[in-house]
Amino acid sequence: MVKPKKGRRIGGSASHQKAIMANLAIALLEHNRIKTTHAKAKRLKAVIDKLIGLGKKDDLSSKRKALSMLRHNRKAVKKLFDEVAPR
Repeated sequence: MVKPKKGRRIGGSASHQKAIMANLAIALLEHNRIKTTHAKAKRLKAVIDKLIGLGKKDDLSSKRKALSMLRHNRKAVKKLFDEVAPR
C-alpha cells in the first residue's frame, strides 16, 4: 500500500505545490521581498538555497536547471546569476 510522505502540504497536488514554490521563488527574485505565510516561507527557503547554489556554479547546466525550476522565466534566472548569487 502506498502511503503519502509526511511533511508540510501547501497546495493540493504535487504539481500544484511545485507551481506555488516556483511562483514564490520568481516573485522573491524579482522583488527581493514578498509577503507570504510562515509555512510557505519555510518551504521556500529550501528552494531558494538550491537556486543560489546553482547560481554560484555559474555554468551552462546550472543555468538550464535553474531555468526549469523557475518555469522558464529568463528575467528571474538572469537576476539570480548576475546579482543574487555573487553576493
